[in-house]
Amino acid sequence: MSDKKGTKKVSKKVLIVDYGSKSAENLAKMYEQHGVRSGIEYKIEIKKEKDLLKLKEGGNGKQLHDYHIIHQSGSRVRNLGEEAVKYLMENVHEDTYMIGTCHGAQEIAKHHGVESKKLKESQKGKQEINYDGQKRSIHKNHRWGIPVASNSKLEVIATSEQEFHEGGTGKIYEIFKVKGKNHYGIQGHGEQGIGKDLMYELLDKLSTQQKPKKHSQEKKYNSTQ
Repeated sequence: MSDKKGTKKVSKKVLIVDYGSKSAENLAKMYEQHGVRSGIEYKIEIKKEKDLLKLKEGGNGKQLHDYHIIHQSGSRVRNLGEEAVKYLMENVHEDTYMIGTCHGAQEIAKHHGVESKKLKESQKGKQEINYDGQKRSIHKNHRWGIPVASNSKLEVIATSEQEFHEGGTGKIYEIFKVKGKNHYGIQGHGEQGIGKDLMYELLDKLSTQQKPKKHSQEKKYNSTQ
């Protein structure tokens, strides 16, 4: 597709994994808005956990290979989607960006060996985080956090200081990247408004460094099946 000036628009295929909250719908709107400001044409699909399990039963994982971005949404229920997450993480293509928001971020961290811890108090509404030495704001709605550890596979992009339910204080990951992987996690809900600038900055970064899909000539999977 080209714009009015005849410039070919960049097109990216995005799979949003819906774990049963409004997060997936808000993420879809965020990608559409980022597309308007960036000129990227996002082709968005939303699939629920049951849809992913059907893919798992009917294929070998290659159905996931044509997506440029797979974004796992938030959820109000812990330990939801573990089988679906395992399928995603084991079959995601190395050139695909895997992003997790809130529950999705915690599941990505868990897959890479970092368990979440219950916080003393729920995090709701506008919260400040430490992003590269600066105070930034993001909308949050969670009671669990991903503790920062020196031997973790997760690289710090942003953190905050929190009190844990079991006692003590420490830093949790607010935004992270997995070492050696195109996997990112965002603990907050920037897609809801406050912190959307942080989401846009991440998508801007990914759009400039993502390589063309090596498997673009493979037969396209029909998501309506």
